[in-house]
Parts: sequence; structure tokens; C-alpha cells
Amino acid sequence: MIILDREITNLILVQKHLSVEEIANHLSTEKDRVLERIHLISEQLPHESIEVVNGEVKVSEKCVDELYASLVGNLSSNSNEYEVDLRKNLIKLELIVRNNHHTLQTLSDLFYVSKNTVFSDMKYLKEELKNLNLHVTYLRKDGYQINGPEYLIRNHLVQLINELLKTAYGRSCLIDRFDINKEMVSRIKQKLESIEEEIMIRLTDEQIENLPIILSILLQRVQNFPRAWSFKVERYDIRNTLEFPVIKKQFREFPFLKDVDLLYLSLHILSSNRIESALDFADSEEISSSVNQFITLLKEKLAIDFVKETDFKSKIMLHIQPAIFRNILGFRVNNPLTERFIKEHYYVFKAVTHASRKSFGTILEHDFSDEEIVYLSMIVLGWMYQTDEDSSAYYKAVVLCFNGTSVSKLLLENLKDMFPDIEFIGAFSFRQFEQMNLEPDFIFTTVPMKSRITTIIVPPFLEPDSRKQLRKVVSKLLSQDPKRKAKGIVFAIKDLIPEDKRELAELALKSFFDKEEEKRPIYRERISLTEENISVIDSPVSWENCVDIAFKPIINRKSIENDYIDKCKSIFYSNYRQMLIGPEVYLPHAAVSKESADIQITIFKRAVTNPDGHSFKIMVALVPEKTNAHVPLLLKLNDVFLERGRIEAIIACKSRKDILNLLEGG
Repeated sequence: MIILDREITNLILVQKHLSVEEIANHLSTEKDRVLERIHLISEQLPHESIEVVNGEVKVSEKCVDELYASLVGNLSSNSNEYEVDLRKNLIKLELIVRNNHHTLQTLSDLFYVSKNTVFSDMKYLKEELKNLNLHVTYLRKDGYQINGPEYLIRNHLVQLINELLKTAYGRSCLIDRFDINKEMVSRIKQKLESIEEEIMIRLTDEQIENLPIILSILLQRVQNFPRAWSFKVERYDIRNTLEFPVIKKQFREFPFLKDVDLLYLSLHILSSNRIESALDFADSEEISSSVNQFITLLKEKLAIDFVKETDFKSKIMLHIQPAIFRNILGFRVNNPLTERFIKEHYYVFKAVTHASRKSFGTILEHDFSDEEIVYLSMIVLGWMYQTDEDSSAYYKAVVLCFNGTSVSKLLLENLKDMFPDIEFIGAFSFRQFEQMNLEPDFIFTTVPMKSRITTIIVPPFLEPDSRKQLRKVVSKLLSQDPKRKAKGIVFAIKDLIPEDKRELAELALKSFFDKEEEKRPIYRERISLTEENISVIDSPVSWENCVDIAFKPIINRKSIENDYIDKCKSIFYSNYRQMLIGPEVYLPHAAVSKESADIQITIFKRAVTNPDGHSFKIMVALVPEKTNAHVPLLLKLNDVFLERGRIEAIIACKSRKDILNLLEGG
């Protein structure tokens, strides 16, 4: 999506009711050009279209869903495949929720496809559900049904709904298909907010929006299949907690709900929580001890000290308690960013995976899923960027996120790194922001919202292309707004201007910029590599000597003493399997000990062989810094080493200049 298309889409989503002329004026471009781009954007949508009636832009709710998906990169590139998957999921939901006598003919009529297509779908679903210990059966008197343990059926139902809610227009589809009215959604939302207040938990905005849909459909399942069932909650007696009676009271208006049904609803509400929780487990001391071990292992693996470590521990505790709760009870958390995060931040993901297994293994029924590990990794990665430095930025911004603080924290720290001259006040839910009296210059948001403050829609996970486009959008906003430029300059020289004259100075500069445009770069250089930080070794090197060879230039620069090398070697040769920053790229280092970081990337032209018999050709020798200033560079190197073909290209380079160019993304 080109910049102009992105800006037009952003305006349509944020403002909803705009004319073509208003969009053209806002973007300082020709009206015909805007109209042309609107038609092209509309053609890219799989099903819906943007209508222009008498110069006014009209979009339906489903069209809004598709536009948002296209903006953040979640729109399926193969709409036919998307349609097939959507139909199969809706067939499963239909059979699980409605106790109707469904035949091939009724399903064919319901989904507007042939009986042969439905037969093919049912054959596929039988095999898929068999892996979940669920069975598709057909009896003449009952029609098609999905049978199995009620607990597993309901879990799969919730999983299906969550998956559909993440798709381009799954919400609209579910509301239409299962006759969910606004009044029911509003009532359940009010109940959830009352539960939040009474039992002191905080649900994300996403959960407040999605749980009413999930619970509405679950209630239909319970009402349509009034069968006796039970499931074991061995670790915790939920019925005797303070929370269960509160939730039971809120749902007493549904007389068909038995205690076991209310218990199931309670578990979903409690284990959904990913922001804040006052839920105390009986073994909280054990969890606290495990979190301490988790943080210690992370510090060793990632070569950092966490700023405000007590706050970091509290943050991990708030997340880990519901995560353990979900793990023990067999709930599967939905994390749409899992694959992207692992691909982009494999180094952090592997460190968190290792630390969580070592730390929480005695508490968990089984290892955390990748989805849970990624949520933990997002918190860790966000904290890695934190520093003790005071902000000297002159623009202010907030991040508003629908998905929860793990996602918003990662997004916040990525944006801080991208825009060092913008002070990011914090990451908030939409409900939190509405209650605050904040006046930022920008709002970065993951979903459309209407505000008089300049609003920029960003995807929850910033990939390289998204970052480039976002920098261009923000740079353009700053360069085109005289008021913001004036504010920035006055801030930069505020010590030279009497305080009572600063406002007049801003007005004078604004007047000047109104007449003459000037562009100002808004980025500062971070810690960077030079050719001096790269070594190329042509002669053979043994496993026993590779660390000494890698650190030799750092020793020569007098960045460290020999005792640091001895410490590194002791740690590395015992833990080399975990000390990786990329595939077969080793990262020897010891605990943080220096005021300034140093790094040396060594290319062994003749492969070194480790004790496992595996060969490697790259080693990154690291001296960490107390303030963690080395962390962005490590994350950048991790991205480079994970890029397909990049390691091979680096090894093949004939000069340090060429290697540096590849490491810098060239």
C-alpha cells in the first residue's frame, strides 16, 4: 500500500464521514487523484467496496473491517481460500451451537454451495476434529452432529469464535449468523465491567469487546444442548473462591445455567485477563520464587540488567498468574502475533522459552504454548528498551491498543526507538485514555478512532516495510505542520528565550513557516557498527581458541581486561547451546560490567567445529553496557541473521566494508 493510499484509508477509518474534497484538502492533493486512489483501494478489497455518493465517501461496517485489515496487513491475499476456511469454521459453529436436524441439503441451502461441496467439507472436518477427540456423526433422526466431551466441544467453540473475530469481518459474520443483538452485547459488557470492579481485575479493550460475543454464543450452546456434564478442576476449588459468587450473581438472569456452566464461564472470564489481576493463588510464594529465577536466567541469556527490576517483576507476576491458570486448566490463549514475533525476534523468544521452562516447569501441567511465550517475550522486549534517562522530547504521543498491554508495550518501545524526538507518555487501553486528561500531539492506535488529536493507525506488530511507511507518514506530518515545527524549535532553544516570550516566539515562527516550508530531520543516530567492529579470520581456529580470537580486537581497544575474557569463556563453554543470536551464530558474553558497550563480529572463513560436531563461521563477541544501550543493536543483528540467505552472503563477502553494508541492511 503506497503512502497516499495509506493516508486516505487512515482518514476514512478515523473520520468515517468525509467528502472527497475534504480528503483532498487534508492531504494537499488533487480531488481527481484522491477519487482515483479510492477506487483502486476499493478494488483491492475482497468483498466490500467504498462508495462515493455525491462526493461523499460511504463505507459499511464490513467495509471498515476490510479496510482496517488491509491497513495493518491482515487481509488475506487469497480471498477464495479465505472463503473456504470461513465456511468450514461456520459449519462447525452451526453444528456445535444449534441443535437442528442438519443434512447435506440443509447445510447446502444455508451456505449457498452444492451438496458435493458440503460433503467434501464434512469429510475434511471429520479428520480435523478427530485430532481433537471430537467426532462428526450422522444419524437419520438427528442429522449431522459434533460429539465428544462437552468441555472439549466448548473449548473448540471458543477457539473458533476467537479465530473468526481476528479475521477481516468475522465479527459481522458472527453477529448476523447467530442473531446476536446489540442489547445482549451491551448487557454482557456491563456485567463484565461490574465483575472487573468487584473482583479487581482489568480486562483488555479487546476482551471487553470480544467476550460478550463469545459468551452470547456459549449461552446459545448451553440452552440448545441442556445435557448433564462435568469436568475436573483439580488444582483450584473455584467454587469456594471470592470470585465465583460474584460472576454467578451477574449471570443469574439466565435460569438454564447450571453451576457447572457458571463455573466454565467463570474460568473463561478469569483466565482471559492479561492486564492486571488481584487473583491470588494458594502457591503465590512458589510463583514469586519462579519469577525471580526467570528474571535471573533472562539477565544471563540476554546480557542485560533490567531497569526498575522490581517493577519488571511485578509486571511479569501480573501476567504469569493468569497464564499459569490457563495452562493448568487447558485453555489456549489466542495471540495473533505469534508467528510474526518469532520470525522477527527469535533471539528473545528462545531466551524466554528457555528461562520459562527452567523456572515454571514444576508449577505447570505442560510447557507454555508458543502463544503464551510470545506474550511474555513482548513484555521482556518492551522492558529491554527502558532506560533511566529523562526525556528531552518536545512532541508528545500516546499508544492506544485494543489487544492488551503485552502488545501495546512492545509497540510502545518500538515507536520510542523509531521516533526518539517524540516523548511517548505511555500505552493505554481506550477506556483508560478516555478517563485521562491528556493532550498529546499524536495518538498512535491499532484500531480506528475519532479524535481531534492527530491520529495514526499502526499495525500491532511493526514489520520492516511498516516501519518505513510509518516514518514517512510521521515525517510528513511534522514537516507540513508549522505549529509543530515552531514548537520543536522553541523547545530546542528554550534556555535562550525568556519564559514569558516563548509563546510569542512560537507564534512568530509559525507565521514564518506558514510562508516558507522547511524540513527538519527528526532522528538521532543510535549505537552503530564500523569496519573496526568486524574481523575476518582466514586461518583455521580451534573451538578452544575461538573466544580469545573473537575478543582480541576488544582487548586491543582496552574496552575490557583479561579477567572478563576468562569469565566469558567459563560461561560460554558451559552454555554455548543457548548463547546464540542467530542460526549457528554464537554470542559469548558475561554479566553487565561496563559503562560503555563494545562489540566485535568475527567471520571465520574456515569453519570452527563445536563439541557437538556442528560447524559455524560467525561469532559476535559482546561487552554489555549497564544502561542496556547495546540492546537495540543486538536486536537489529538478530533480525539480520534471521533473514534468509543473509548469513551466507556475509560469509561470502571479500571485505569488511561489504560485510558492514550487509549488516546495515544493504
